[in-house]
Amino acid sequence: MLGTPSATLFSVFADPGREREPELHHWYDVVHGPDALANGSFDALNRYRAVGPGWHEAPLLALWEGRYHRDAEAWDYIRPRAASLQRQGRIGDIPSAVYALMLFHTGLVHVGSADRTVRSLTTV
Repeated sequence: MLGTPSATLFSVFADPGREREPELHHWYDVVHGPDALANGSFDALNRYRAVGPGWHEAPLLALWEGRYHRDAEAWDYIRPRAASLQRQGRIGDIPSAVYALMLFHTGLVHVGSADRTVRSLTTV
């Protein structure tokens, strides 16, 4: 990561099944992603596909960047906005999230190089 790291990284690992994957991509690109960015729940969204062996359970990863410093702070802001989107019919029925994790920046010094671009993410 270059520059100042986000205070929050919300990681969502998903598997909608091959037959519903195009629907999930459309939902993230056209509905859910723009809604969550527009209502201020998150500041950025990056999406990845896992490759290689061992990723059959959750091959898709969405990384949401935010400004929260604690779990309660994040959910206190996000929940009412998510409820509003659900009332508007903007939250679909794509059963895809296998697991999710909210991570918070520790404030440790981060050193990045301005001449490198992240092209892949390795998880273990």
